[in-house]
Amino acid sequence: MERRLARVDCASVNECPPAGDVPVTRSSPRNSAPVVRPTGRIGIVECYPLICSKNYATSISIGTILCVGTLRHIQSGDEYPLYSQHLVGRAPSCRLVMRRLSVSKHHAAIQWNGSSWCVQDLNSRNGTYLDGRRLRQREIQLIMGGSRMIFGDPDNVYELIDDAAPRASATAADGERREAHGAMLSLPDEQDVACTLYRDGATWYLEMPPHERRSIASGDALTVAGRVWSLDLPLVLEDTAAQAMELKELTLRFRVSRDEEHAELVLDDGTASVALPSRAYWYTLLTMARRRRQDVACGICEADAGWMDVEELVGQLKSSIDTINHHVLRARRALSQARVHGYTRIVERRRSPSRIRLGSGKIDIVVQ
Repeated sequence: MERRLARVDCASVNECPPAGDVPVTRSSPRNSAPVVRPTGRIGIVECYPLICSKNYATSISIGTILCVGTLRHIQSGDEYPLYSQHLVGRAPSCRLVMRRLSVSKHHAAIQWNGSSWCVQDLNSRNGTYLDGRRLRQREIQLIMGGSRMIFGDPDNVYELIDDAAPRASATAADGERREAHGAMLSLPDEQDVACTLYRDGATWYLEMPPHERRSIASGDALTVAGRVWSLDLPLVLEDTAAQAMELKELTLRFRVSRDEEHAELVLDDGTASVALPSRAYWYTLLTMARRRRQDVACGICEADAGWMDVEELVGQLKSSIDTINHHVLRARRALSQARVHGYTRIVERRRSPSRIRLGSGKIDIVVQ
């Protein structure tokens, strides 16, 4: 499902409406020129404006955005995609800046709790109202699609028009933004993968080959290829019942053509199987699977079986390190889309020296 919205591009901040007419948002850095303002730990990217009042517009264009949590300002009709932590107020550090004297500097917070959106009043002077009821100071309430909130003035009304989960994203200091596909985010982009961020359960991890993975949190600053990225990594509380298969319980059945030109992967848990279509990245995993089987046949224990130098793998495949990293990313994403729990462990890495292996020892290889 996609939603279309009008985006207004203003030539400068001075063309925005005067204070009190319409809020200024920093919710979508890619749609306007960024202003970098340093705060204590990391720089915060401001964008003035995403959407301006129609009376102050210089040009209007139509674009599309995928469904994410979104607020609509009732008076103007302007829409604001939500980050997982979305501060509302008059202060420039807020995600949604409202130039109204009735709005406190840090008026309220809209947050994603892992399964739904919440609103909390932050001891505001003139109050935060949810569906007509004033919230107590510091009170937290769940909100859903159709919920209406008032911040300060009675005519300053916002409706949550989409209560979908926020997307993980990274924003560079110049305003460039990268969004995750599912539970995986590649930087600086998917064609030039220097690092991968992925979610395993409720925790986000960073993998920057050849280093081992480490946990990372929303709000952290990450330097990749000389650029600093600010991370927004929403918490997601998974429904474990919805996970179809556990990686550790699966047999990985590689089907490869006799000419070695095509390889596909079948996931088999003993009761059911899922066939994933032929892709180049399955052949990369097949190469690692063959090494692991060979090591076990030579008496090497499972803990040490299958490890190979990355340069050796590159040589066998006549490929490059960037291509290997891209194939690992694509393989993990395919398993994630197949709802395999623990999909990130399909490939394991070690450092000093840089080594890599298939993360499962339950392997079957069929030549056909």
